[in-house]
Amino acid sequence: MMLNPSDTKQPETILIIDDTPDNLRFLSDLLERAGYAVRKVISGDLGLEAAQLEPPDLILLDIKMPGLDGYQVCDRLKSNERTRSIPVIFLSAMSEELDKVMAFEAGCVDYITKPFQVVEVLARIENQLQVSRLRKALEQRNQELQRTIAQRTSAEIALETLNQDLETRVQARIAYLQTALDRAQHSVTLTPDAVQALQIDLETLVTAAEQLEADLQVSQPALQPYLQTILQTILSSAHSIQQILAPTLPDPTAPLQAADLYQFCQSLLADWPLSDRSYHQLAFASWGRPSGELPLDAGALKQLLKLILANALHYSPQGGTVLLQIFYKSTEVR
Repeated sequence: MMLNPSDTKQPETILIIDDTPDNLRFLSDLLERAGYAVRKVISGDLGLEAAQLEPPDLILLDIKMPGLDGYQVCDRLKSNERTRSIPVIFLSAMSEELDKVMAFEAGCVDYITKPFQVVEVLARIENQLQVSRLRKALEQRNQELQRTIAQRTSAEIALETLNQDLETRVQARIAYLQTALDRAQHSVTLTPDAVQALQIDLETLVTAAEQLEADLQVSQPALQPYLQTILQTILSSAHSIQQILAPTLPDPTAPLQAADLYQFCQSLLADWPLSDRSYHQLAFASWGRPSGELPLDAGALKQLLKLILANALHYSPQGGTVLLQIFYKSTEVR
């Protein structure tokens, strides 16, 4: 079986260790014509050095050599971490006694007898190279599987950490709401401004919980069923507090008080928390002016504008400007 050099990106390398020059020339010419890259040395010592310096894909090793014989060279190759996995095929003349037990115990994978038969030499070499390729592919696959397992383990740990963090934050929010509920149930000294402020915070909390629920459905669908019950608990607690506060809110049927809408908006922006101003600019503009003061539900309007501005600040890009404008018309104000 002849090997086509174009079948592989880089020819496989075969190291020949034989003290007979004729054998080296014959095998070298045969293997190079078959498409292999060939290196050759004439002694066991040089063969060990060559294999250690640049490990080949396969070694053809003569048994009878002066100095280190084939058994000794093979034993040392298999004792070295760098050369241990290289397949070794022994070369033996038919007139020589081949101790097959000793050969395989030393670590050889096959043997070829002299005089060499071209078809046999190529077939045995290609067979062992194929086995070596399969072994390397299996080792690579095992390494990939180990990496995959490690990545999945890391992902599971990260997901568990996220789960624990979310649960901690949700439980903390539930505890906060429960405390607020307890205070609201037992408090009889809440001022109208305090009630309105608490009502605004509750609206913000409900909006945040609903947004978190929507985000989880997109980014963490696996966690959504688990957190659904907790989010519903948050919303239920907030609605309960709103119902408790409802009787303390201003009477919607009471007569409205007159106020300057322009001054009202300026005061609202002037009192806005400085923490939000570090990331955004708040601006106010008025187009036209009324002839006098307007009847206003100051508390409800303040609550409404706070919610609108807080939402605008939350979804505006950092460093941007949020502009509050008033447009006066003949029969309405926008």
